[in-house]
Amino acid sequence: MVADLEAADLTMAELKAAGNAAFKARDYEKAVIHYTDAIKAAGADSSSAADDSEVAKLLANRSMARLKLADAAGAKAESPSSVLVLALEDAQAGTKADPQYAKAHFREAQCCLKLGRADEALAALQRTWLCAPGDPEVHKLLLAQDIGYAKFHDALARLDTSTATKRENLTMMVSRGHPRSLRTQYYGVWMKHWEPKDRESALCEAFTHIIDQFKQDLKGEAKNRAVAEKEHGKVSFGEDGFGVMRRVQEHDAKLQDEGFALVSIVLEDLITENSYDNPEIFCQHVEAVGEGREEEPRFLTPSKLERMAALRPELLMGEVIGTTRPKPHPLREWMIPKMALNLRKQVLIGCCIRVIMSAAGLVGCQVEAINKMRNMRREANGLVPLAPGEESEDDEIMCRNDYEEYKQRQVPSAGDAKRLLSGSAGEAPIAANVPALEAGSLV
Repeated sequence: MVADLEAADLTMAELKAAGNAAFKARDYEKAVIHYTDAIKAAGADSSSAADDSEVAKLLANRSMARLKLADAAGAKAESPSSVLVLALEDAQAGTKADPQYAKAHFREAQCCLKLGRADEALAALQRTWLCAPGDPEVHKLLLAQDIGYAKFHDALARLDTSTATKRENLTMMVSRGHPRSLRTQYYGVWMKHWEPKDRESALCEAFTHIIDQFKQDLKGEAKNRAVAEKEHGKVSFGEDGFGVMRRVQEHDAKLQDEGFALVSIVLEDLITENSYDNPEIFCQHVEAVGEGREEEPRFLTPSKLERMAALRPELLMGEVIGTTRPKPHPLREWMIPKMALNLRKQVLIGCCIRVIMSAAGLVGCQVEAINKMRNMRREANGLVPLAPGEESEDDEIMCRNDYEEYKQRQVPSAGDAKRLLSGSAGEAPIAANVPALEAGSLV
């Protein structure tokens, strides 16, 4: 058998295979011996980039075998620290041999965690993530060890949930097979009836609406930052008492510029003269966004990716990436484009929904839905239905709570309006606490 042959008679690949076989058989001591011989055999060959990569793998394997030996020693109430130190040295040597080899960094993190070196373990985990983003085991450890990463992940998860909800609304609007689709009305108006100036007005209105949504979110963020700086002694009221207010204005101006830059990059190929003259351009984007294809190269070009990566979307990331801390987060350069791409989805979906609502005349649909909701309540109380806009003192006969609820209610969402108008006469009214659809909301 290979394990019984002299190491000098075997190649590096054969010795590595023997080490792997011993590891699988849980003979970790023999695995360490084989990996050591394989490392020596690699040193006898010509040194090249490929050889460095192989050496890094062998060192990481030997580090893992020693980690297993340390676990076994700990289970026997023996001191595993010396074995752990050797395992750590192997892992660190592996990261030097090939800085891009993720497993070497991960083995270093595992060793540091077992040795109680939390800061070193965190740094190694962050390097691992940069080499292999998306690894589930590294993600799990980062959530437990890295507060900044955990905050970023929570913010991203909330954004993903909001995006999924808005995309579902958009899909319902333009789905070919959905019984409540607005596809026919939308394409009939956008493609056949509207002139370029009409499409220009709709797209510019959608752009303005999204910018206004950003402004509201950014103003709140600017105030929070100024207050936090005041609490940490970084800014004072000043002699005139307006020091904090000036700081709020400074943050707000900076964040407004960033928000406008992001929306401009996302929508620049839609808010153009070509889009006004050629209605198919926007329709193609609507189809792609509704089906989750907005990251295809024809919609998300390499140049646009580079420009988005250069942005600093601090709206959701100020506390995470280190804009208000002495040192930026080590994963900052990975986090920024990730967040920018997710915000891009929100902007695109919001723009599509806003334009479709304009083109399909949903405002009229929602007014009609409100009237139908009122008449459903009137019929339940034995009253005659009323036409849209028609008033009657008979409404006072209705339960006052219902009446006040009706008078104060916001316009129902697009989905609610369509469901109400397509339902039967006996369908239950929409719950009063369902909020209106905010197509451009970004958070």
